[in-house]
Amino acid sequence: MSLVNIVNELVVDNVKKSSNFYKENFGFEIEFVDGDPIVWMQMKNGNVRIMLEEYSKV
Repeated sequence: MSLVNIVNELVVDNVKKSSNFYKENFGFEIEFVDGDPIVWMQMKNGNVRIMLEEYSKV
């Protein structure tokens, strides 16, 4: 058995502000979102993925 993929989930105060930080500084792009307003997001940069989730929803 081999490990295929790990996606780190970061708990943040504000998904939108945090996603802007990862886009501007590390080149991530939005892959999936959930909520209106958005409270969860998955972002990717190449084969690296992270999830952002608002602290109030955890």
